[in-house]
Amino acid sequence: MTRILFILFILTALGLADEYPKFFAQLGTPLYKADKAFTRLSSLSDMQEKAELYHIEAQKLLHFAEDLEKEPKKLATKRKTYVKRLRALQKVHDEILRIVNANLLKSIDADDYPVFHAIIDSDIDALLDNHVIRKRVMAYYVGHRTRGKLTSLDNIYATLESDTVLKEYVKGHLPRIELIPSTYSSGGSVHKTQLSKNEKLAYLADGNHCFKVVDIRDFSSASEFGTYEFPESECSLIDITVSSNFKYVFLSDLKNGFAVLDVSYAIAPLLQGQYAKIKARASLATEDGNIAFVVQHERGLSILDITDKEEPRLLANYNHGLSINNITLDEEHSRLYLAHTKGLSILDISMLGNPREVLSLEVEGGSNHIALSHEKKIAYLASQDNGVQVLDISDDQNLTLLSNYQTPHDAHHLTLSKDESILYISSMLDGVHKVDTKDSYYLKHILTYKVDKEASAFSTQLDKDEKNLFISYGEAGLVKIELTQ
Repeated sequence: MTRILFILFILTALGLADEYPKFFAQLGTPLYKADKAFTRLSSLSDMQEKAELYHIEAQKLLHFAEDLEKEPKKLATKRKTYVKRLRALQKVHDEILRIVNANLLKSIDADDYPVFHAIIDSDIDALLDNHVIRKRVMAYYVGHRTRGKLTSLDNIYATLESDTVLKEYVKGHLPRIELIPSTYSSGGSVHKTQLSKNEKLAYLADGNHCFKVVDIRDFSSASEFGTYEFPESECSLIDITVSSNFKYVFLSDLKNGFAVLDVSYAIAPLLQGQYAKIKARASLATEDGNIAFVVQHERGLSILDITDKEEPRLLANYNHGLSINNITLDEEHSRLYLAHTKGLSILDISMLGNPREVLSLEVEGGSNHIALSHEKKIAYLASQDNGVQVLDISDDQNLTLLSNYQTPHDAHHLTLSKDESILYISSMLDGVHKVDTKDSYYLKHILTYKVDKEASAFSTQLDKDEKNLFISYGEAGLVKIELTQ
């Protein structure tokens, strides 16, 4: 307890000491700034006693310098004393820095990213002056930055091309990227892909080119098989889902609302029913195909009775000021997960006419999508520029953050494998990350799929045997990846 109070006292005092003496600043300022960093790291091995002694001496010297600033005449007579004491403090600083470096290398060898992150984030100016330390740190960071970004190292990473020696050292540690050689060009912008029952056809939400059916039996020569366009309006189709019996495709169109297509004769899809009163951006249907949950553009959620496919009927609206991006349904537990611009909300939908929020989580910047691991009772939350947050949802009263997987660009859409061991993260301009989820406290990057041009990876879809991954790659079209173990 005494130690905790001491550290709190030091941090409070240091928070007020961001302005340092202007004379001999080149020597003094880095030493005074290091005081705050050393205190933050006092829990490291062999650090506590030396950090406390350093702080005491640094504070004494600051008071000495303040006294000299108040009376400039004293500076002329005591400048030698001040410089001498600064040099003495420099020696202690260098001793502590060697201890910090030893702990830093130990954290790399032990793959202890939290300690590594804490040391680098302490902002010690001289930490990376040692070329060996700098190489080891950057090699480790480029392979593990998905576990938490560090601005100081990202700045070095961004200028890697100008440092050929460092680039050569770290290149073997860079994340593995698999460039996709060819795609099926739809002519539009593919946002979402679903497969037919026999998986010979792909259904595309193709933006302003509306709905397309593509023959993918031989993907290298894939061709358009059927189309549907709304007769009275242009399309802005960004989401589709398929009914459990594969007879219907549910369309979410920002201009034409929610619609039900009969695709039993896929060469000529037939409009079965439409609810045009809303701007629909995403939807899901229950297993029996009688209820549809439809996300409205910036206006919350609508619950529709679609028992009669020709006349969808509104059961309830849920707004509460939410701008929802996507939804995930846990039908077994009557829970609907909403990813929205404020974070995450979980609704109890046991009474369809009166959905109510049972849990929520605020996320800075909001969230885009959710994938559920039923076996582990975990929710993976695509949290835009915060990457993917791994949440424990086993407690009905609370959501617990277990870990975070950082993505360079917004995490937009998630697909979880059947055995829940692999997560595919669509990260827009950064492509699709394939991630090992066996350890919920550390999601490990396996590789990234990218096309060799500027395009947005919106979403992914696995076939039923999980031998192939289809990527809805926006302007680049549709991509098929043959998966290997």
